Amino acid sequence: MAQQQQWQEVSGDRLQELGQLASPRAVRQQVPRLGYFLTTELCELSCVMCHFNGPNAKRRGAKTMDPAMVRKVLGGRPKGEKIWFVATGEFFNDPSALDYLREASSLGLSAGVITHGQALTPSFIDQILETGLKEILLSVDSIDPDQYARIRRGGQLQVILDACRSLREQKVRGRDITVGATTICFPRSKHTRAEVEEFWRERVDYVQFVSEYHDVFRLRRLFWLPEKRTACPIELIPLPSGHVAPCCAVAIHSHDHDVSWLPHLSE
Repeated sequence: MAQQQQWQEVSGDRLQELGQLASPRAVRQQVPRLGYFLTTELCELSCVMCHFNGPNAKRRGAKTMDPAMVRKVLGGRPKGEKIWFVATGEFFNDPSALDYLREASSLGLSAGVITHGQALTPSFIDQILETGLKEILLSVDSIDPDQYARIRRGGQLQVILDACRSLREQKVRGRDITVGATTICFPRSKHTRAEVEEFWRERVDYVQFVSEYHDVFRLRRLFWLPEKRTACPIELIPLPSGHVAPCCAVAIHSHDHDVSWLPHLSE
């Protein structure tokens, strides 16, 4: 009994010492980083890799975020911050998409959009750029028209190429807009990375390559799963439901699972 009491006392002292050594020293942000703003699940395409609208996805009632919640979040962000408007569907299918871009610009935020680009006609591009949009990233997974059509079911590569031409013309006229292309790396792609980069060299300002998700929550993928996770930060990702995910894996997990335990923007 005496030995047990002595051990408890020693343990207590040791724990207190360790607690002092483990005091937080990291610099903590007062305002957590906002990742991607997912405002809607609506999409007219059925891309083969999509968890929400793909051919093998479970079709649920597509949600679109309450505009009041979007404005609440935008109003609380620090000036100069980059805000990426994306979607688990297509951002430009959100009826309030252009309003959000105008709101972000008026608040001094730097807005970017990730889009499949099928809505980017010259007249619509004019409307988009008038909102103050600073960057547009086109999701396009093949430079071969036939392969593109098989991946982005319902989409056409030529629409993307025409949009790139219009955007380049806007840049020549002095419009301050950055244009990029992002592609998922499929093992059966017909072209090498170097060929893809060369294809886009005169069409966009940069190209980025992304792998499919790691098997974090047994995520459904039709092509390939990496052997390990990529190093990704924890960041706030508002979902169309109004809940806030801490990473993209949870955002995808939310489609097929109950995530009512996540914080909600109305709280």
